[in-house]
Amino acid sequence: MSDILLQVKGLRKAFKTGAGTLTAVDGADLTIRKGETLALAGESGCGKSTLGRMIANLTPPDEGSVTLQGTELVGLSRRALRPWRPRIQMIFQDPFSSLNPRATVARILEEPLIVHRRGNAAERRLEVARMMERVGLRPEAATRYPHEFSGGQRQRIGIARALMLRPELVICDEPVSALDVSVRAQILNLLGDLQQEMGLSYLFISHDLSVVQHLADRVAVMYLGKIVELGGRDSFWSEPAHPYTHALMSARPLPGTGQRLRDKQILEGEMPSPIGPRQGCDFRARCRHAFGPCAAITPELRRAAAGHEAACHLVPG
Repeated sequence: MSDILLQVKGLRKAFKTGAGTLTAVDGADLTIRKGETLALAGESGCGKSTLGRMIANLTPPDEGSVTLQGTELVGLSRRALRPWRPRIQMIFQDPFSSLNPRATVARILEEPLIVHRRGNAAERRLEVARMMERVGLRPEAATRYPHEFSGGQRQRIGIARALMLRPELVICDEPVSALDVSVRAQILNLLGDLQQEMGLSYLFISHDLSVVQHLADRVAVMYLGKIVELGGRDSFWSEPAHPYTHALMSARPLPGTGQRLRDKQILEGEMPSPIGPRQGCDFRARCRHAFGPCAAITPELRRAAAGHEAACHLVPG
């Protein structure tokens, strides 16, 4: 049996603006295997969250395919999609705005079970208590409201809500970026423990490569709506192939020092507008290695090493 849980092909999403059509995601291809963490990294505004929302069926794509264990989800009616929704859940970035301030924790966690008709009232209360303990919250706090919790505790509530329906894939959209540094490691360790206990797969969206390095089995780098590099843990960190990935890595602090790499690359030049048609490599104006073909030919992902691809003309074809 194949170990591929999710396969994404050619996903595209554009939004109409007053200035024209803004392409948020431009032909993304991804696979996620059972039990793995695939990190999706890149600068803010590159389309990571939009891609995650399309995979979670919260935003409909304009084109492309999302298959979960061989079943195509794009184009399904609301009724046909209903039994598949519990299998993909999402943890949102902001634990302050993603929880209903007028609902108790018990109500927030019970709601997915009610919507999908899981168990009777007594069974649902027991499941809420079990999940609260699982994420490190006291069950007796279930009668409290979100504003009575700290940011880290609220994110634990968000994690518990995402897991109430026992999903197979959890999309983590910058789940620690809004938290204090002191609690980030706690939440990341919790996510790792839950993955082992429940056999979860993660799509972990982040702009912070230090966080990505802590969790990811594979890493996909996104730039202006396109996947520009995709590689496994070892080759990605030891031999990044795309100039943009090099720049991202040079900007992260060295572990345990807080210092940057000595050969930090300062990106100069201007990012092309995401509005309207584009030609060639989107990164060329900021790339010190750009040459002739970069202006005319859009690079496709090509093999840089075993299990490692990059969309760059410098990678041998």
